Amino acid sequence: MTIRPALQATILVAGFAGLAGIVFAMWADKGPQMFLALVETGLAWCF
Repeated sequence: MTIRPALQATILVAGFAGLAGIVFAMWADKGPQMFLALVETGLAWCF
């Protein structure tokens, strides 16, 4: 059974959109704390 490339691309995009939605929902909930922790970790790793 072959899936048409267009359909495959649509499924792929829909999957990525769903994943991005979940990640964004999590980020909206804990965004600031996670972002600050990430920045602190990055700075600590750099210096």
